Amino acid sequence: MFQYRGDLYLPDGDLWIDPHEPKRFAFISHAHGDHIERHEQSITSYATARILEHRLGPQNLIRLEWGEEHELAPGVVVRLHPAGHILGSAQLEVVQRGRRLVYSGDFRLKPSVTAEPAPVVPCDILVMECTYGRPHYRFPPREEVIPRLVEEIRGLLEEGRTPVMLAYTLGRSQELLKLLESYEFDIALAPPIHSMVRVYESLGVTFGKYRQARPGQTDGAVVFVPPHASKSRIVKRAKDPVTIAATGWAVDGEKGVPYPTDRSFPLSDHADFDELKEYVERSGAREVYTVHGFDEFHKHLRDSGVRAHPAEVRVAVR
Repeated sequence: MFQYRGDLYLPDGDLWIDPHEPKRFAFISHAHGDHIERHEQSITSYATARILEHRLGPQNLIRLEWGEEHELAPGVVVRLHPAGHILGSAQLEVVQRGRRLVYSGDFRLKPSVTAEPAPVVPCDILVMECTYGRPHYRFPPREEVIPRLVEEIRGLLEEGRTPVMLAYTLGRSQELLKLLESYEFDIALAPPIHSMVRVYESLGVTFGKYRQARPGQTDGAVVFVPPHASKSRIVKRAKDPVTIAATGWAVDGEKGVPYPTDRSFPLSDHADFDELKEYVERSGAREVYTVHGFDEFHKHLRDSGVRAHPAEVRVAVR
């Protein structure tokens, strides 16, 4: 049902799946920068379409509601299902000649406070991301991590220091903002994050109080900036700033985080190792192909009796 040509491709529908280069026709699972391109035409969810056009300007898009059928070609039908990763993130279901393929995209089964909940979609063939596909990437419950993060923030504020949350402009920032809502911190958002929060609000997500961060005007505030802006004027002019990352890579400590940070907490918008295995088990897939993660994850699945392969290796379904 699919081919791997450097990216995933559905030949019978002439559809590329999350390609890294511009294509004639593509499915975009979500609007993170490493998943979007200016394709001639794209299939997306409604929320992803709104965010995508905020980032890239007007696009030629086929916007699908959750579960809505769209015929790519005679006998080839696709549907979108929430992926639970960020707002609008989607799984792609393809039904062709009685067989069902699901591409999970970046997903998370645990509930999100800012993204639609992800179902496990039954399928014959599962192509899944496995970002955290090693057994030690098991994330502690959010109910344990958030109080620890709040305690750290309060301690820094009491010391007269500035907590600086390093959070991606799309997804992580909005979820952290929502998770910290009930603690009534003075939260100041770097301009790109502030702008994206407004997009979320236009899509029906509500937040507590926040304001736009300005250099020299962040005393007593919790400041949100994208990781690449950790040396920006907003941070440099903050009073004794301490950077904090909230990411799944924090399981490995500060050294595991892919950008410099002073503190780290294990919060992720991706599935952890147990969720990856849970999806495989509950989907009933006869074949599993892995992408976007550790090569050995498919070996862990094989050890559990699952027919699993890297996506680059095409194996016919029996």
